[in-house]
Amino acid sequence: LTSLLPPLLWTARNQAVADYPGFCSIGAVMLRFENAAAVLAKRAGASTYFRDQWEKQYLREHPDQVNWTRGSRWIYEAAEAKQILRDNWRLYLPIHLRGMANTLLGPLHVWSWADSLVERIAARPSATEASAAARPDMPSPPPSPMVGLYGGGPVRSFPLATRILTKAALVFNGLLILLATIGACRCRPWSRPALAAMLGSGLVAWFAAGGPDGTARYRAPFAGVLCLLAGLGVTEVIERLGSARRLVPSAGTRV
Repeated sequence: LTSLLPPLLWTARNQAVADYPGFCSIGAVMLRFENAAAVLAKRAGASTYFRDQWEKQYLREHPDQVNWTRGSRWIYEAAEAKQILRDNWRLYLPIHLRGMANTLLGPLHVWSWADSLVERIAARPSATEASAAARPDMPSPPPSPMVGLYGGGPVRSFPLATRILTKAALVFNGLLILLATIGACRCRPWSRPALAAMLGSGLVAWFAAGGPDGTARYRAPFAGVLCLLAGLGVTEVIERLGSARRLVPSAGTRV
């Protein structure tokens, strides 16, 4: 009850100040200008899109909303986005699954690994450049060194480093997932309510992280679950290797 009080108070504050009956508006904004915008871009045959451009287009299509309160507009945006996703769920499903794969296997977008992923990442505009392309009237800030990992900045000049980092991350995350799967089978969470709740919360967080904005940072809410299960997986592997070693006779033992 104590933990519910602050969110309820903040929601009441949002209703009073912004006319929005929700805890945070980012859900409505992301739903309309990331998830739904990705579907609309795909339906139009576009290979990429910029959020700023879709926000400007939205206001052009809804000029009456210029004088609306922020809360009323967020409510409408969320409702419209849900309708777009319902009507185009076949288009959105692969987008959502791709985001889940990126979240689980990041740090980079790894879905199209077979299609020379690293080369395309090295040539992709950075977040800074994308923002500048969407808003040419705004001066571009200097690129952050960390942006280079995602295809811009200093690392772009070193495609070999990008390849090494990407492959290392894929191998590490793949091994982590394999060990976590082994650990989940070892602990049998379906027979233990507490473990089932922990695993279920991790799966829900992973599913929620899908979509066009899915990246490795959204793995944080369930990374602890993965690591705990991977620890059990390591124990299982060590015990099985020990059992197998005891079953194999040594070189000096006569059978």
